[in-house]
Amino acid sequence: MGHLSYFAGVLVAVAWLAGCGGTGGVSLGSGGATQSGGSSAGGRTLSSGGRTGSGGSVASGSGGATSGDGGSATGGGSATGGGSATGGGSASGGGSATGGGSASGGGSASGGGSATGGGSATGGGSVLGTGGAGGRGGNTGAVTGGRSGAGGVSATGGNGTGGAAGSSATGALHVNGRFLNDGDGQQIVLRGPELVHRWGVYAGITALGVDVPWEGGKNNNVGSPTIREMGKTKANAMRLLGGIGNELDELLKTAVVEQKMIVSVARVDWTNAQMKTTLQKYAKYLILHPRGEFTHRDAGLWRTEALKVVKEIRALGYTSPIEIGTTGYGQTWSTIATHGREVATSDPLKNTLFLLQLYSEYAKIIPATLNEIAAFPHPVIVDACLFTSDYGNTPNTYKEVWDQTLPKNLSSFYWDWWGDGEGNSMTSSGTFASLNAIGQYIANDSPAALKNTVKTPFLLNAAVP
Repeated sequence: MGHLSYFAGVLVAVAWLAGCGGTGGVSLGSGGATQSGGSSAGGRTLSSGGRTGSGGSVASGSGGATSGDGGSATGGGSATGGGSATGGGSASGGGSATGGGSASGGGSASGGGSATGGGSATGGGSVLGTGGAGGRGGNTGAVTGGRSGAGGVSATGGNGTGGAAGSSATGALHVNGRFLNDGDGQQIVLRGPELVHRWGVYAGITALGVDVPWEGGKNNNVGSPTIREMGKTKANAMRLLGGIGNELDELLKTAVVEQKMIVSVARVDWTNAQMKTTLQKYAKYLILHPRGEFTHRDAGLWRTEALKVVKEIRALGYTSPIEIGTTGYGQTWSTIATHGREVATSDPLKNTLFLLQLYSEYAKIIPATLNEIAAFPHPVIVDACLFTSDYGNTPNTYKEVWDQTLPKNLSSFYWDWWGDGEGNSMTSSGTFASLNAIGQYIANDSPAALKNTVKTPFLLNAAVP
């Protein structure tokens, strides 16, 4: 995260680098057929769990054709609810399946594929749609290689061949390869400012290995009104730093539900019961940012510490994507390049991404660094900041980073919206009307201006219970 060496009421000495601070998959569908712990082999489909949703059914058979509820089956197929199956296929809810495929909710499958909710799969692929029969039909995707997904038209865990690869739809923001996908499985590139709600001590980590929470005094009474001003830029995301459990709910409601922004949450007490309840309430639209700038430069130590962060955050029950910064005050790309794969794959949910602040250390090689990041197999958010200094930056460094990340589909946050105290902010008073030259460039004048930011239907329809 973009932090500063200056904080209200706190004097911190920092080094010059201080920055601105599937495989055997089960097909699950809503309103479609449910198959849990089952497998399809040799013309036999085994399922458990009974009916779920509306229009969904579970078909099971072993040898010979079976049919019910108007279904038709031949050659060892099994069909229910009007489905048709041939050659050992299994179909329900109007689906059709051939060659050992399994389909439900109007899906079609062949060659051992499994499809629900209107999806189509071939060659052992698994595609899942939300809604199934009578629900909100998913997109159609074609995949191979035993890929599996969940909660929508979904395909993850392998490369697709023999057709366009299906999107991954889990119902929540999540990592998909080197990209972030929204809950509908649509790729989303996050762009927006950072905002400190509460300031605190810069250095230090807790027993969990995460950044110390910022629970001190408010910064210029930042709250929902300020977030609404940020929303006027048309940003589709923001990073929110600091806060306590009983106030984050209102802020997240304003940012997510009202202003339609994904939020990266940082510098909070992840173990606090009220905080956990709030973050889980908005989990579909959040990124968790438990560790930002690692002030040391030891790549091996970063590996150990980052692995611990992933383990501890997941042990607390959080499922949202985890975002982890890097060494050298968040500016050393080589650390992520060397150890990032291991850290990402250690996540049991495979839902971890990284953060690089691209100024100072790599300011003179921005294009080459971005090319490496774009080739990395996991998402990396690349942050920008004016941070004029004697360490490689120029007054145009933030422009180069901001402008060049978007064409490569790289997410980026700018540090910060208001109140950093070092001349890096986008506004002079936190309002859209007080945008300064930096803010005007980020919001309006850049080729990657926030005014042109894409908000996906998933985000535009954001809602919480």
